[in-house]
Amino acid sequence: MPEMRLKHPVSMTLAKGECVVVTGRNGSGKSLLAHLLSGGATVHPDMVSRTDGLRVRFQHFRDAWGDASPAYYQQRWNKWDDETTFPLVDDCLARVASGVGHEELIRMLRLDSLRGKTLNLLSSGELRRMQLFRVLADTPHILIIDNPYIGLDAEAREALTQLMGQLALHTTLVLLIAREDEIPTCATRIIEMEDGAIKCDIPAAAWQATPLEQGAPRANASLCKKPEMDHHARNVSQEVVDMEHLTLTYDGHTLLNDLCWRVGQGEHWALLGRNGSGKSTILSLICADNPQAYAMPLRLFGKKRGGGESIWDIKRRIGYVSPELYNTYRKNLHSIDIVASGLHDTVGLYRKATDEERTRCLAWMERFGVEDLCQKNYLTLSSGQQRLMLLVRAFVKHPDLLILDEPFHGLDNHARWKARRIIDEYMYASDKRTLIMVTHYPEELPTCINRIKRL
Repeated sequence: MPEMRLKHPVSMTLAKGECVVVTGRNGSGKSLLAHLLSGGATVHPDMVSRTDGLRVRFQHFRDAWGDASPAYYQQRWNKWDDETTFPLVDDCLARVASGVGHEELIRMLRLDSLRGKTLNLLSSGELRRMQLFRVLADTPHILIIDNPYIGLDAEAREALTQLMGQLALHTTLVLLIAREDEIPTCATRIIEMEDGAIKCDIPAAAWQATPLEQGAPRANASLCKKPEMDHHARNVSQEVVDMEHLTLTYDGHTLLNDLCWRVGQGEHWALLGRNGSGKSTILSLICADNPQAYAMPLRLFGKKRGGGESIWDIKRRIGYVSPELYNTYRKNLHSIDIVASGLHDTVGLYRKATDEERTRCLAWMERFGVEDLCQKNYLTLSSGQQRLMLLVRAFVKHPDLLILDEPFHGLDNHARWKARRIIDEYMYASDKRTLIMVTHYPEELPTCINRIKRL
């Protein structure tokens, strides 16, 4: 398939003990190059040579659940679903934790505190740390990691940097990194991809990162009143979310303890906290994905849960993107149909979009600068491009409540700051819109944020 090929032939050599960082814009060819190196792409056998017996591993976030990957998005919260039994963290660790240094690896990745939990109770960052343990414990000769820092809080990112510095002494590392400010100090070589080809391949000491956009003007209502941003605000309660002394437990594990939080209409919140602090659980309650909400002291849009409204009554008011959604959204559809699924709050598109709906979707894709991908198969896009499509999907129905759970995962500098600007524009365009945003990078927060909730 042409869209699964690099634009030009690649000539390169990986040496033992190198730490190679592959960077570039979303869609530049980083993932394709990694698939070539790992053997995941079909190439002529005479074109690639490897030392016999080499163990090559390619680690990406999509397989964080391992063999217990949920069959559908809400499944991790449905404890009584008989179709899937999620394994214990202890069992997952025991399968691989028998080699020298494994206990130290468990300590550095802060996995001891997870023992006794099942995988579905872990946050996206905790799942990421588990999967990093699995691949690091295997001590491969060549280890390729797609965006190694995604989903990790600041402490976990620092620990991983130390680990990779130690690994680089005896393992060849290839790191796909979209955020140039996250290139680790152990990097020995930088490969920059552009338009499906290697733009440059230079020693790390000679690399100069592209500066981030600085000093961008503050968004305001006068800048933001654009036709596609405007809509007639629905009659929404002044109270959007109200949690009063909320406590939630699963199998004896307390995920939320005596939580009080009120989100009013027009407020723009940052929800911050370490991996495992309860952010994903809170969002599962607000988005009507967690059935325990019916027994909780929780009000959404002025109504107590269980008052007769369906989950679709709630979801139609919310635009949402999260690492979990990306992890489970694997549909063989055109990108514009992925975006259109946001109009109906479905994972996949089960009704044909109308001409008016497709026009709206295309307008939003143009705003994010991805309209050229509208007819491309979602599964052939790079991971960063897929994440962008799901971010566009969150906006497409002009939601009153926008929930962005780490929305900039895997985005390059340009896409990240463009999306940040769009968030500001959307929020400043109406005082009726409400935002809840989760991030482990406070510098990514848009200027519209006016409230902070720390867990």
